[in-house]
Amino acid sequence: MAFLRAHFFYTPEAASAFAVHSKRQVDKGSAFLRAQGAGIQIESYPKGGGGTAIAGVGGAVNPNLNSGGLAQYLKLRDECHAAEPNADPPRVPVIFLTFASANDAGQAVQKAANQTWLPFIFIDANRANPDGLTLLHEMGHCCGLKHPGVNANLDATEQDNFMGYGQAKWGVNGAIPGQFDERRGCLAWQIFALRTAYFYAS
Repeated sequence: MAFLRAHFFYTPEAASAFAVHSKRQVDKGSAFLRAQGAGIQIESYPKGGGGTAIAGVGGAVNPNLNSGGLAQYLKLRDECHAAEPNADPPRVPVIFLTFASANDAGQAVQKAANQTWLPFIFIDANRANPDGLTLLHEMGHCCGLKHPGVNANLDATEQDNFMGYGQAKWGVNGAIPGQFDERRGCLAWQIFALRTAYFYAS
């Protein structure tokens, strides 16, 4: 069995929701990968379902990299490094927090955006997608996977792929805001990409 290894951190604002939502992300993401026959599971650290508390930035985090968010992201990443300077084996830092915007469930910060750290992940502990695949989706971004329609290999209509957002649920008045069907799609080349992650171990 191979693993995608993650170290879970959480800010004070996410402390009450962290335990339930972090476990859901691991369980649902691993179940999704099993259903695909990927031979990969998600492994969280510290073992036993806990996380490492960090000080945070004193409130909700700005998710916009271009309007002050990046500075907050890098401060949080520095706090993670102070708590665990050199992960061995390598693990992707996953920081559970609250975003200032109601539209963001997760973010992956790429190497190109910060020029300091390998990719790392933020998840809003209260807004993670109900299908439990927010963590796996952001891990995909850390490996270079894109949203449907951005990558020529994945059509914009394929929102049921785990790199999409899920197909919108519809009611009598049209699409229901913020409600999506569970994502079920995954392609062989996406599994290959996950196996290139710096936090992958066989």
